[in-house]
Amino acid sequence: DLRIGRCYVPESMLARHGLTPQDVLRPETSARARPVLFELLRTSLALFEDAVDYTLAIPASAIRLRLACLWPIMIGLDTLVLLARNEAWL
Repeated sequence: DLRIGRCYVPESMLARHGLTPQDVLRPETSARARPVLFELLRTSLALFEDAVDYTLAIPASAIRLRLACLWPIMIGLDTLVLLARNEAWL
């Protein structure tokens, strides 16, 4: 989406790390942009924690509903792990 002018990472966050939206288009910027990734990962993990709390608030007898909530959480967490481990994440 950045190629058509949409950047979902706040420019203020990029600027704090000396980056611009255009820098995100360049894979060689991955190492310099890792602090941005980690900041976004921390935010994401807090939101996932809320999602787990929500899932656990569903009655234990509603196993299928709990699983329907849990599977996307697990997929999302796996995606975050892949991003965190990938040196060339951009």
